[in-house]
Amino acid sequence: MSRHALLFLAPLLAVMAVACIQSQPTALPTVNPGSRPTALAAQSASPSPAVVSSTTTTPTAEPTATIPPAATLVPAPTRPRPATQIVATPTAAATATPAMEPTPVPVDTPAPPPDPTPTPDPTPAPTPTLDLFQALELMIQQVRPSIVRVETDLGTGSGVIFETSYAQGSALVLTNYHVIEQARRVVAVVNDASPFEAAVMGVDPVRDLAVLKICCYGQFQAARLSDAQATRAGTELIVMGYPYALEGQATVTRGIVSAVRYEDENMRWVIQTDAPINPGNSGGPMLSSSGEVVGITTFKYRSVGGGTFAEGLGFAVSGQTIVALMPNLKEGTALTLPIGTPHPIPTATPKPMATPAPAIVPTAVPTLNQRFTITINGAPVGPEERVVAAAFGQIRLSVPPDEDGAYSLGTVVTLTVFSNLDDLILRWSGVDLAQESSAIVQMFEDKVIRVRVGGY
Repeated sequence: MSRHALLFLAPLLAVMAVACIQSQPTALPTVNPGSRPTALAAQSASPSPAVVSSTTTTPTAEPTATIPPAATLVPAPTRPRPATQIVATPTAAATATPAMEPTPVPVDTPAPPPDPTPTPDPTPAPTPTLDLFQALELMIQQVRPSIVRVETDLGTGSGVIFETSYAQGSALVLTNYHVIEQARRVVAVVNDASPFEAAVMGVDPVRDLAVLKICCYGQFQAARLSDAQATRAGTELIVMGYPYALEGQATVTRGIVSAVRYEDENMRWVIQTDAPINPGNSGGPMLSSSGEVVGITTFKYRSVGGGTFAEGLGFAVSGQTIVALMPNLKEGTALTLPIGTPHPIPTATPKPMATPAPAIVPTAVPTLNQRFTITINGAPVGPEERVVAAAFGQIRLSVPPDEDGAYSLGTVVTLTVFSNLDDLILRWSGVDLAQESSAIVQMFEDKVIRVRVGGY
C-alpha cells in the first residue's frame, strides 16, 4: 500500500477506534509508537465478543519526515452478544420419490364400423278394401256371364253354365227338370244376348235336375259348383235368374240360409232361404257370397194349410245332392237311390203343397233315346262311317254314327274337308257352325248337309 493511502486511512481508523473504546471499557492493546495500524480485525462469526486486533507494519524509512506517535485507542466497552443458539431443525425424512413409470402412449384404436342402419322396408300402399256392397257388385259382375235364360216352346226358366270345353267350343248348363219337361225345343240365351240350341244330356225327374249342352261358341264362362258343406243357417245367399221372363239382365235377389233340410219323398237335400223367388227363377243358381253355386232354385211355398199366405219360404236343391248326381247326369243316366244316409228331424207339421216357380204346362213325357241321321250332299252317312267321298276330296267325321247309322240326342259332330285343291272355298248349308274348312252340327234333329266348292 502506498504512503498516501495510509495517510488517508489513518484518521478514519482512529475515529473508529475511539467509538469502539467508548462503547466497550476493555482496553485496547497499545500501538507501538513507530507502527501504523493497517487493518481492523473484523468481527468474527463466532459466538464470542468481537476483538479488534492490529498488526504492526514496519514502514520503509523516510529520511525527510517523522510521523508523530498516534493517540492511544481505548476500546469502548461492548455489550456482550448472546451466543447464537443453533437449533437443529429436524429435516424431514426424504420421501421416496416413486419411480416414474412411462405413461403409455395411447394407441389409436380403430373405431368399430358403425352398425349399418337397417333400411326400413318400404311401407306398401294400403290395398283398398272393398266394402260389402262393392264386393257383392264385383261378384255379380263376375258370375253374370254364366247365367242362362232357358226358353222352350212351353215356357221359360233359368240355368247356369257349370262346365265348358274349349276344344269343342261347348258348354254344359244345369237347370231344373220341370223347366224343360216335355219341351220339343230348348234354347239357352247366354249372357242376355246369344241364343244357342240346347240338347238335353241327362235328367233326374225325382230330384228335379237336368243337364243341357250348348255349342259352338268357344268363349263360354262357367261358374263353380260347390258341395255346400259349409252352408249353415245364417249364411248370406244371392239368387239370380229371370223371374216372369223379364227382359234384360238376370235379376238379383238377396237373403240368408234359413235352414238345410233333407226331403225323404224326393231323396235330396234342399236349402231353405228367405230370398225372394218367383216363377221363372226355377233352374237359376243360388250363390254364396264368393260366387260359388251352392244350389239350384226349385220352388217356393205360396200358402200353407187352409190358404194361409206364406212368406220367405223358398227352396233350392243343395249342391250336396247335385255334386253327387253330376256324373250320372252328364252321362245321360239318373240315380233313383238316396244320396248318403241322411237323418232328417221328424216333424208333425203338415207338409204344405209346393208350387213350382215357372209356369210350364206339362204335355208329354220327353223321349231321351231319340236317334238322328246325317245326310251329306244327298248321301246318308252309313253305320260307323268316318269318311265320306266328295268330288273335291274327302269329308271326315269326328264321331261316326252307331251301328244303326244314327246319332244320340245332343251329339256334337265336326265335319272336316281334306282336298288337294288350292284356295279351297267351301259353302256349307244345314250346319250349326261353318268355318273355313270344317263345320259343326248338334244332333237334336236329322241333319241334311250340303257342301259345295267354287267351280263344282
